[in-house]
Amino acid sequence: MKAREFEESVTQALQGIKAAFPDALDNVAVCVERHPRKASKKAVGIRRHETLLGLYEGVPRAKRSFGEGWICPDKVTLFMQPILAEARDCGRPVADVICEVVWHEVGHAVGLDEKRARAVEQRRRKQI
Repeated sequence: MKAREFEESVTQALQGIKAAFPDALDNVAVCVERHPRKASKKAVGIRRHETLLGLYEGVPRAKRSFGEGWICPDKVTLFMQPILAEARDCGRPVADVICEVVWHEVGHAVGLDEKRARAVEQRRRKQI
């Protein structure tokens, strides 16, 4: 899959989130990178043989205070090569894996911890 096709799938996944939760992406920048940096993997505790598909960086909405004022956008990064490998290894469409990663990372942006984000993923999978 070419980068342009990958980014189009990301855009479609984001449109699904906006339709379901219009405010979820307020002040959230979404980026695509080919691979995660070693520092990013280390920062979130990813071990040598583990894979990082996406990364949320910022202050979750649930932890923000009213008096904080203007803050820089949160950032969700999707890592193209690991997502493509995951789709290939699991025999799933790339667009499905992208959608799942986008929903997971946006879940962090609205305040879900890892355990809750994974639980939401499981429920979404059962509905599809």
